[in-house]
Amino acid sequence: MTGSARFGANLKEWRQRKDLTQEELGEKIGSDGPRISKMESGAENPTLETIDKLGAALAIDVSYFHQPRPDEDAGYVTDPQRGIGLLEAMQLARLEAEAPADDTAHGDILRAQHALASAQAALNRALRRTDKKSGAA
Repeated sequence: MTGSARFGANLKEWRQRKDLTQEELGEKIGSDGPRISKMESGAENPTLETIDKLGAALAIDVSYFHQPRPDEDAGYVTDPQRGIGLLEAMQLARLEAEAPADDTAHGDILRAQHALASAQAALNRALRRTDKKSGAA
């Protein structure tokens, strides 16, 4: 995936996560929907100023626009709602289902396990990126 295509795909993902239309995001940065569409498709490369405005409008760090996407890893199936691997998503869903609604020590332990599983998923993604960059399998 090229840099502009990655940027566009990440921009679209974050816009959709924030439940914004292209027109709404365009208005937030002083532009319009067709320009956002061009950036998402990779047809237009934004200026650094525009990237900063997009990050502020979406309330994210601009580095997220340039990060490799999990779907770029061959054979790595992702849950698009969470941006994590399907196996990791299944483990988190199991923990969420087991967590009792009441405030108990058992519930606290399950919530801590959930947080740990989320941290492990993030670490695994980071390690895969590092391995990919170094040429390791």
